[in-house]
Amino acid sequence: MADSTNPSAATLEALVEARTQQLGRELAAAEARRAELERVTTELLRNQQLEQLGRLAGGVAHELNTPAQYATDAVAFGRDSLRDLLRLTGAYRSAVHRAVEQ
Repeated sequence: MADSTNPSAATLEALVEARTQQLGRELAAAEARRAELERVTTELLRNQQLEQLGRLAGGVAHELNTPAQYATDAVAFGRDSLRDLLRLTGAYRSAVHRAVEQ
């Protein structure tokens, strides 16, 4: 005769089965969390790499642009200065020519 303090084998098997199912669900949930964490970590790493690549490209573009801009500005300054000098020379010639004619 089975007493109430000693559970039957069927009751123990049912408890073990229920606990096994619960642990299976918890394991599946933990695996899902691990997979999500891995996905987020990979995405974060990729985003950081893209950010670094963008900064590198910006730095390279700046380094290429700075000398080009310097050269462009120097050429523009030389062109404007030469134009001003030619105007001044023309005005000087005109003044000398008028002075000689008088």
